[in-house]
Amino acid sequence: MTGDVVPRSALRGIVEELVENRNRIAHGTDSAADVGRRYTYRDLERIYSDVNETGTHVIFALEEHVLSGGFRR
Repeated sequence: MTGDVVPRSALRGIVEELVENRNRIAHGTDSAADVGRRYTYRDLERIYSDVNETGTHVIFALEEHVLSGGFRR
């Protein structure tokens, strides 16, 4: 695929933050409760919106890639 994975460069940080938090929980460095208490309700609303925007962008980019013949066996 060509193009950017995220719709806006400002959203790169949210993907990195999610991956880092997931890894810290998965490897036992932090508990989910410890990670979660670092965020306010407003933070979580922003994160939700950013993840939704990013996911939608990825789905549409994949669709465009497939429909343009970019994926062939």
